[in-house]
Amino acid sequence: MVLLAHLPRRPLLIALLVFAAAAAPVVWLHRGWKQDTRRHDQERLSACALSIREALISEDIRHAHLVQSWRSGVESSPDYAALQRELNDDLTLKGSHFRAVGGAAWSGARLEVRLIIPVRGAAPFHPGEDLAAIPEVNAALVSEGKQRKGLLSASEPFTIPQIGDLVVTLTSFRRADGECGVIFAVLTPGDFLEPAERIQYHINPDGSLGASTVNKTFLPYVGDEVVHLRAVSTAEYERALHADALNATINLNGAMGRLRLLITPGPKFGVSESNAMARTMLGAGITVAALLSLLAWMQARQRTVLAATVRARTEELSRAQDELRAALEGERELVRLKSQFVNTVSHEFRTPLGVILSSADILAHYLDRLLPEQRAQHLGDIRNSSVQMSHMLGQVLDLGRIEADSHAFQPNPLDLVQLLGRIADESRSAFGGNVRLNFEGDLSGAAADESLLRHIFLNLLSNARKYSAADALTDLTVHRDADSAIFTVHDRGIGIPAGDLPRVFEAFARGGNVADAPGTGLGLAIVQRCLRLHGGTIHIISTEGDSTTVTVRLPLFGASPPPSPIGNPQ
Repeated sequence: MVLLAHLPRRPLLIALLVFAAAAAPVVWLHRGWKQDTRRHDQERLSACALSIREALISEDIRHAHLVQSWRSGVESSPDYAALQRELNDDLTLKGSHFRAVGGAAWSGARLEVRLIIPVRGAAPFHPGEDLAAIPEVNAALVSEGKQRKGLLSASEPFTIPQIGDLVVTLTSFRRADGECGVIFAVLTPGDFLEPAERIQYHINPDGSLGASTVNKTFLPYVGDEVVHLRAVSTAEYERALHADALNATINLNGAMGRLRLLITPGPKFGVSESNAMARTMLGAGITVAALLSLLAWMQARQRTVLAATVRARTEELSRAQDELRAALEGERELVRLKSQFVNTVSHEFRTPLGVILSSADILAHYLDRLLPEQRAQHLGDIRNSSVQMSHMLGQVLDLGRIEADSHAFQPNPLDLVQLLGRIADESRSAFGGNVRLNFEGDLSGAAADESLLRHIFLNLLSNARKYSAADALTDLTVHRDADSAIFTVHDRGIGIPAGDLPRVFEAFARGGNVADAPGTGLGLAIVQRCLRLHGGTIHIISTEGDSTTVTVRLPLFGASPPPSPIGNPQ
């Protein structure tokens, strides 16, 4: 389990690796044990096959001796009736696998059947039938001179396909009266697989025959179903020789014909003890491997949960630190803004207040001495300074309302050309200067929040006028681009230094080249917030000492847009 600390922290993967590591040697041992068991079972099956082969050879020899004994019987029997009784006694008492036995004698060129005793099923030949007319029988006989005699070629068995591939064994005889013929026995090799039946008679006390008992003799291991035994074709025999299955084969070429047998385990062949132990070992090993993998999974899972908990706590602490840091920065920024606001307002209000106080004192002390033109000038100074202070306070209040989200976005249909004309007139009246309007294309069908547009363009025109020469011209150009209106405000003023461009939208931020020009640094901050409410964008291109071009895009001709982020100044 110490190695688990170095494994990937994935519970399921760790459990699978532990299971594989624990089960692999068990499976390997089980495989080797199973191979040993298979080899042992094959040896047992081969031993059974050897015993069966020996029993078949013994039966084959016994049947060949039976046929030879019948040859001696027919040569010594006075007639075929006595021969039939002898054959019946042998078949009954000794038992055999023959299907039929009998004898045939030469009559001229014919080998006529004189005696036929069916044992199993119908007789393959009939009395009076000429065996010499059967090609296979004729091929087994050899001629002596011009007459067919009962000489055979070593009494070898042969097959007659016309009568079901029966194997026929012939042995020649010559009787004392000169009659020649053959004793024949008919069977199939598969008949040897059936039990041989023998009848056993009980002898009564008076010497007479009593009740009989039929005894069946099976091949070894076949009768008690230890193995299965069946005759197969040559092709199936060849396949069995190369098969990987548990089997044994017998190829027997005896006096009673050729026999190919396939031996497989029977119901009572039994499972060897080692095979049962192998299965027990495999089951126990797999169980232990499963328990080990479960334990590994539980430990890995616990470690994963603990790591996740620690990670969550760490992330929570990190977020808390970030929030505290952000709050601290916010407080610092708020303090800075307050300080900057106080400084800016104090500085910007000092001049108009000084003008108002100075003009008021002059009027209070020297009103009767002043000419009407001088009185009007001082009253105008008081009025202009009051308007300037009112404008600065209005900017502060506007920014406060927008930052507090108290100004709702309320678009309504409007005449864009008329609205911009009024805004330009208001700018001329409030700030002076010359504003030239340029309208390109059809601008009808616009919908906008008039209050926001006033804040945007009054502040842009105020900046253009404030930082330009008294007689400088300011251009306001408008054209339509799909669903948006593109506004361009171009002045010919002092421009904005490149280092100040990234800060122009911050509250109270002013360019380093404004000198004593009046202002609070709130104009572009208000413009940015109003554009955000209206879903618009703004881009500023400025060259210090030359000019400034402000481009505003507002979606005024489509569906009411949602608030969108403000583009960075260029």
